[in-house]
Amino acid sequence: MAHRIAELIFKELEGRLSEQEKLELHAWTNESPSNKSLYIELSNPRLHSEDVGKFYTTKMEIFEQLGKTIPHLTNSRRAKFRRIYFARFAVAAMVLIALTISGYFLLNPKHPTGLKQNLSIVQAPHNDVEAPKGSRAILTIGNGSTIILDSVSNGALANQENGQIEKVGKNELSYAKLNASSEVFLHTIATGPGGFYQVDLPDGSKAWLNSGSSLQFPTAFVGGERKVTMTGEVYFEIEHNARMPFVVRAPDNTSIKVLGTRFNVMAYRDEPNSKTTLLQGAIVMQTERKEIKLKPGQEARITKASNPTEKIISLTDESDTEQAIAWLNGKFQFNIENIETVMRTLSRWYDIDVVYSGAIPKIKLSGTINRSVNLSNVLKMLEISGVKCTLKGRTITVF
Repeated sequence: MAHRIAELIFKELEGRLSEQEKLELHAWTNESPSNKSLYIELSNPRLHSEDVGKFYTTKMEIFEQLGKTIPHLTNSRRAKFRRIYFARFAVAAMVLIALTISGYFLLNPKHPTGLKQNLSIVQAPHNDVEAPKGSRAILTIGNGSTIILDSVSNGALANQENGQIEKVGKNELSYAKLNASSEVFLHTIATGPGGFYQVDLPDGSKAWLNSGSSLQFPTAFVGGERKVTMTGEVYFEIEHNARMPFVVRAPDNTSIKVLGTRFNVMAYRDEPNSKTTLLQGAIVMQTERKEIKLKPGQEARITKASNPTEKIISLTDESDTEQAIAWLNGKFQFNIENIETVMRTLSRWYDIDVVYSGAIPKIKLSGTINRSVNLSNVLKMLEISGVKCTLKGRTITVF
């Protein structure tokens, strides 16, 4: 709620409020005298006319005051809100939270209001890495041949097994119209850096692949289980079938058994932890030595170890499901993350290398960034948050 009201106030200052949003803001303002007083104070344009630092500080103050004032926030939620955004990582969080509010960057300290500088019109430097524009996915079919999906037109893919595969739109592949066949083939779809793809599986289930991910699945599900194998990060929406449970095989000999549900699995090999976040339904996670059943809103985390039998699996009752699937909505979302985690995420999306000169900065970052922006914009944001980086070719050096 605090995020939404802050967004509406800033949109009003920019003259971008729709009629429906005007009604929404008006309703909140009239809920209580304290809301009205807060609105009058925060909507004063003079608060935002000084410089970048003052404007960021103002945004932070808005979040803090909303967290204290809005009656819908319980004490525990207000405490969590302040802990995440205003505690010991406040300096780094300032810049990223500004992005969460309205999707605007403040890159020019001399800009008179700081409200009109849109990322899309920032002039990119000569040395930059553009945001990925294609789907960047390859399909490997049963006979071992590959299809670069960016290069084929929509419609049925000709001369494939039973001619049943159909490309739908820019980044979607459908197996929903499979012809009945006695022969089953294994197919694998893989996304490269900056890739994103959706697969409609033969049983009606759906899977979305993040960059640097893969999914192997049969052209028809037969037997007692529907088995697929994944790496990287994949979000699933599974069709219910009590007689044939859906099983996801993830790296490190982890399996996830479901009947019908929505969940996200993040299991990149270069990450120290893998995470499975349940949004709806129920799933059972199994490792070599442990089995855990998840409820909606819970997240299971596996901490990797050199010895597979020493892996630690833990369960979080209140996971940040919005953060877990932010990539589905075209965003990076960080919640008190260290620089190495942020850089690994950027590396997979922009196809870059990251090196560290000297000690790795200990700063923590929180906030949301559109994945459609060029890398230079992200680096400017990091620099304002206290992280010094240089870009040469496709290599970032962090100082």
